[in-house]
This record gives sequence, structure tokens and C-alpha cells, in this order.
Amino acid sequence: MLGLVFFVLPALQKVTARRHFRECEETHEENVQPHGRVSLSHLLVFAAPKCEICSPVRAWSFIIVLGALACGGHEPPPTPQPVASSSSPPVVAPAKPTAHDLVIATASCLLGPLWAEAEGEASTGPESAKERRDATAKRCASVVRAVTSEDDPTKVEALRMLDASITDPLVAKVKELDDEKGELAKFSTALVATARESAAARRAAAKLRADIERLRTDKEKLAARERDADRLSADEANVVSALRAGVGLDSLAKYSGAYAAEAHAAAVLFALSRVRAAQDLPKHMKLYTVSPAYAAIFGVQPPPLPEHAKDKLKPGAWLAYVTAVAAACGHPVPDTAKKPKEREPLAWAGVLAGFADRLEAAEPQIKDAGLAEVVKLVIERLETPRQ
Repeated sequence: MLGLVFFVLPALQKVTARRHFRECEETHEENVQPHGRVSLSHLLVFAAPKCEICSPVRAWSFIIVLGALACGGHEPPPTPQPVASSSSPPVVAPAKPTAHDLVIATASCLLGPLWAEAEGEASTGPESAKERRDATAKRCASVVRAVTSEDDPTKVEALRMLDASITDPLVAKVKELDDEKGELAKFSTALVATARESAAARRAAAKLRADIERLRTDKEKLAARERDADRLSADEANVVSALRAGVGLDSLAKYSGAYAAEAHAAAVLFALSRVRAAQDLPKHMKLYTVSPAYAAIFGVQPPPLPEHAKDKLKPGAWLAYVTAVAAACGHPVPDTAKKPKEREPLAWAGVLAGFADRLEAAEPQIKDAGLAEVVKLVIERLETPRQ
């Protein structure tokens, strides 16, 4: 039945909501020319001037691992005997997912391209982007099937768009399968809220990047990205609320209970997704985009940030904030670095090291093997620039 999903999906492209979502998703996944696809390997330079310490590492080359079904068997006897239907072996129904299984499957769906990248699909180009979307769709389809017992492509798309028509039944299903403590129901609620915030932030950031791409020359585009404005433009003020939303992420990062390590790992992965959304934004807008992630994971609150076009911004706030976060991570900028162009990439390298430290702390306690493998691979990518 799963194959039916992918034959039906193209016919659904005329649905306005799905098309809008796909445009945003593709903008986020591919970050079209001339600046190349955004990936974890580019996180080191998303905010900083290019230098030796922050040059992007090579794109990931390990193969996608989506899992496989293994089936045993034996060669048939030379003269098979007819078997009456009454003696045929009973069909064994597949095991029902547990609440934990469903929460982890939901995380793999909602983390989308980041999870696919971590599983190994990191090459560039339209075909690879399609493979990542297809892999994400399969994971989302497994969640929909567990919740509704249906193979319904429209519900798969609804889940990827975080529509309440499927996320509410999803959380209710986890609650139904959960024990009396309700820890996994709490986990799933925070997970959905975090994903909804991250999706809104990605769309807002994509809109700002699109505005930059409409500029006529590369020089104008570069100047727009390097801009550290003292005021918000009207368009920037319109997306500030979406960029700054982080209540769900904060809740996920502070989750306590038997599944705390998995919740914290998921929070870090979503935080990296937020950081990735800041690619190629003006410096002052990077501050709005990443501050919910830095505050949730590292506990460093941003400076007061205006939300209206008429309010004044303090130039240099971005560098001061990212430097403070690096120090809080335990990887401060050396005092020998005096110039902003030296301090910014060093601060960013420290923040990356901080994300890796948080994942390393969570990894040994992660109960799900699939999530543990994704976390391990993300750690390797984050640590590569330091080696």
C-alpha cells in the first residue's frame, strides 16, 4: 500500500496548502544557487566571514540508511506436497507500535531533511533533494498509519504541515498507548509544538532570503547579508514574531523523566534546524532567528530585541551575543582575538562545539537505536572542523 502513496502524491500538487508548504520546504532544503544547499557541513560559516577556521567541511558521503525488512527462508523440497488451506500457517499480524515507537517515528518525520542528512543522503542536486523528501514522506507515512490505520497521502502532507487535524489525533494516540505517568504524551506534545515553531521560523527566514535574492547584483546581495542594521525594515518586523517563537523548544529542552536524553537530543537537533534557517540572513536577523535555540540549549538569553520597525537596534549585538554563548558553552573566544572578523568565526566554532557537547552527553542514555545513530553522526559532523 505504501507505493500507492507515491503514485497519488503528484496528483495532489494542485492543493494550495501542500504547494505552499512544499515551496517553503524546498527553499529551506536546497537553498538554491548561487549559494548552494544548506547542510550541517555549512553551519560553521552561516554567520561568520570566511576564514580557515570556519571553512565548510566536505558534504556527507555516507549512504542513507532507511532500514530494511529481512526475511528468512529455505529451498522448497523437490516434490512439494499440497497443503490443505485449513493447515496453512496463520498470518502473523505486525506488532503494534508502542508509545515510545510512535514518538521517535514522529521525531524522524518532523526533523525531515536534517534526519535524512544524518542518515547519509547529503549529496547536492534536485535528485538528491527529491530522495530526501521521499525518505521523509515514508517516515511520515508510517506515523499516519500507526495513528489512523490508513495509507492516506493527504494525511501524510497534513502531518508534514503540522495540521491539527492529524497532530491532535497523534498526541491522543500516544496518550492512549502511554502508561499512567504520561511521560511520552508530554514528550509528543512538546515535540509537535517545537516542530511547529521551527517550521514557522524556516518559512519566515526563507521569505527574508527571497527578498535578498531579488536584488539585482551580487554586490547588493552580499551587502544585504552583511548588514547589521540599527532598525528593522517593515518586512523584517512582520516576521519577527515567527523567528522568536521558542516556547515549545524550551519545553523540550527542559523535559525531565525516563526519556529525557531522547527529548534533549531532539531539542538539540531542532535547535540546529533553527540555526540552519539563519543561513544568509542579515546579521541582525540572525540574532532573532537563533536566539530561541541558544536560549533553550545553552541558557543564554539574548539582549532586548525590538519587534517594531520604529524601534532602535544596537549594532554589534549579534557578535556580542554569539561570543557570550560560546563562553557559556565552555569554548570561549581567546583574548588574543581582537578584531570582529577574528572573534566571530571563533565564537561560532565554540557554539558548534557546545552543540556537540550536549549531544555527546545525551547519546549514552538514548533508548532508541535509530535516534542514537543519528545523534552519533551529527556529532561527527559538528566535530569535524575541530579535528
